[in-house]
Amino acid sequence: MLKIVVDSWGKSSDGVIFGYTEYMGFYDECVTTRSDNYTIAGKYCRVTLTCVVLLLLMMMLAATVLDVTIQCNKNTAIVKGGLRYLLPFSAYTNLGRMFHLITTSSPTNIACLHGMRVLSMTWVIYSHQISATMYGGGYNWENVAEKTQNFLGQIILNGYPSVDSFFFLSGLLVASGFLRQLKAGKFNIFIFYLHRFIRLVPPIALVAGLNATVARFFVNGPLAGLWDLFPELCSKTWWKDILLINNIKGLVEDGDCFGQTWYLAVDFQLYLAAPLFILPLYWSKTVGMLWLYLVTVASVIIPAAIIYADDLAPTTLLFPEHGMDYIWEVYYAPWCRAGPWLAGIWLAYIMYKLGNRQVKIDPILVMTGWTIATLMGMLVVFGMWSYNVFPREAQYDIMTQVAYGGMHRLIWGTCLAWIVFACHYGYGGMVNSFLGHPIWQPLSRLTYCMYLVVLHLQYAIAANTRIPYYFSHLNKVVETVGAIAVAFPVAVLLSLLVEAPVLGLEKLILTPDRSRTSKKNKNKSLAHQINNEKVTDIPLAEQYPVNCEKILDIPLAEQQQSSQQGQCITQLSTAFNSPSFTQNATPPEKLMVVAGGLGLVVKTNDSQMDTANLISDHEEADTRVILHCISSSAKHIVVVLLLVNYHRMQCKTLWMKAGTSKKPKYIPIHEIHKSLAFEQQTLEELLPYHAITECDTVSCFMGHSKRSAWTVFLENHNLLQDLGTIGTISDEGLRKAEQFICKVYKVPHDM
Repeated sequence: MLKIVVDSWGKSSDGVIFGYTEYMGFYDECVTTRSDNYTIAGKYCRVTLTCVVLLLLMMMLAATVLDVTIQCNKNTAIVKGGLRYLLPFSAYTNLGRMFHLITTSSPTNIACLHGMRVLSMTWVIYSHQISATMYGGGYNWENVAEKTQNFLGQIILNGYPSVDSFFFLSGLLVASGFLRQLKAGKFNIFIFYLHRFIRLVPPIALVAGLNATVARFFVNGPLAGLWDLFPELCSKTWWKDILLINNIKGLVEDGDCFGQTWYLAVDFQLYLAAPLFILPLYWSKTVGMLWLYLVTVASVIIPAAIIYADDLAPTTLLFPEHGMDYIWEVYYAPWCRAGPWLAGIWLAYIMYKLGNRQVKIDPILVMTGWTIATLMGMLVVFGMWSYNVFPREAQYDIMTQVAYGGMHRLIWGTCLAWIVFACHYGYGGMVNSFLGHPIWQPLSRLTYCMYLVVLHLQYAIAANTRIPYYFSHLNKVVETVGAIAVAFPVAVLLSLLVEAPVLGLEKLILTPDRSRTSKKNKNKSLAHQINNEKVTDIPLAEQYPVNCEKILDIPLAEQQQSSQQGQCITQLSTAFNSPSFTQNATPPEKLMVVAGGLGLVVKTNDSQMDTANLISDHEEADTRVILHCISSSAKHIVVVLLLVNYHRMQCKTLWMKAGTSKKPKYIPIHEIHKSLAFEQQTLEELLPYHAITECDTVSCFMGHSKRSAWTVFLENHNLLQDLGTIGTISDEGLRKAEQFICKVYKVPHDM
């Protein structure tokens, strides 16, 4: 029988190049096949989607083998051409990224978001578990209403703020990324929208296809008939989920494949409107904040007005009147769900303006913030307790109806905003230690795929039961843990097959190939060429900024007159040991100095130059550049921030190059020196001031930034004149330094 079955399968035929890809097989041979005892009969099936999944699996396997081969052989030459488009499917790399733990904090890594995201997803799954296990009946279904009238019951029955948490996170992350791109000059409105669409749709498409085809084969038992409704519904309504329009009344009244993806539709529609709210903030602080304030107020007034006008419940309650009207008019409406999303935008803008600055908050204000956030959050979750039981213990009045219905989502988002702000800026305490623990990060990266697969898995597990479920809170917790345990590997597989590869391909296609672009760019950076081992081919005369002679205020003709004139190129590179590096990498009219390791070895292309004074054991590259500035003649031009030694360099103008290779900035050191108008002794004291108030190896004063210590320095800079001088610091110098620190903290200095 097996030979006959295989023979009847559809196989590749002629005409593929002309578009013939219908492999129908031999229908009659398939359906007439029988086993010897007639217990197994053939059935004709079209499994196009299964072929897609198999293709993705084979691509993942091939990419993984290729990736491991590259890692073992350290040979990147084999991924030239089309093979580089296969690597995004590598399970080796994608799993590494998925389970990578980031243990350092940065402005772009808000650690507490990972824990917040995972706990919110767990809350969603826990709330869904009751409907998943009770839709086929239960031993004590009639007692469920009674058992949910307690504290834990309200966490289930009013678990809707868990979804608002994701709206808040979406607004925060979208606005943060948007503002960073605007600041860097990299924002592209087309890429902005395209990224979101291809980020969301491919995983939805694959899961919808599997639910519409093969999902029916995973359930059997007395409740299998109820489960069969899901594949049938998905086969008819899958396109609504892919187009992200399944929250529009009139389109999904006949059913929906993914009941939970209404959130993605609402979030995507808010995403479409995001530039309208974020761009004004970037262009004008006053206008942008006023506009965002008006929109935030509208996000409260609109749902309150709809609830009042149609006499709807303040939220989704147990057995509510006009329950479906509330769902369509309020719950699925993006203009009614915008409150927490806007709270995220507010927080993103505040953090964007603060940047890397240290935030000092009075302890009383910190305690007040945490108290208010905790109380208001509990009111949002448990404020409907009296109205969210059956039978209902009280009837809400109009004030409660309108106030809670209009404000509770914005209040929830504001509470989360305080938690994130406090945790990120050092006022989170144990909460930040818990939410910001790196263990949350892998689960956090999988929440999207988990969201897509877990609800159907919950219903599939419940439909496979042979006996009714007994409702108790302990059972619900155990079932939730089980659902997460089953959904986790499925979410990992979905991410490996679709989510991670699509994001990798997007980056590969939409981000220019730097190695190819650099071949056309005459202003290639030396560091980039060194990393690519092409040092001897570098035309350094073409590497300087356009109009560099104007920037340095020196005619180019003068630079070419003498080998002692020109721009000093200082690069730290592991390639400096190359015998031909300093001889071939620099044209004769340029002077190059290279220091490697800790600067204990210094090389230069000038054989007459004494490098003894350039040796340094400091880790900072700035120190080595400074040493060269001091030792160079007046004709050497070095672009470096060196206020203290500006007078020794005898430069008319001195610039520091900063920024990025695509968007460089030139800081006029001579102008800063002129505006400060410090005496040389005061300039000398800038070095110890910088060293003790925060540098690479010294942290800032507790509760005091450089800015707050600067006012003390302006009035008491003489207290630091002995600090950092050659030799051991005297007792008097130490006493003065201690006195300076005491003045920063505004405490008396008693010796």
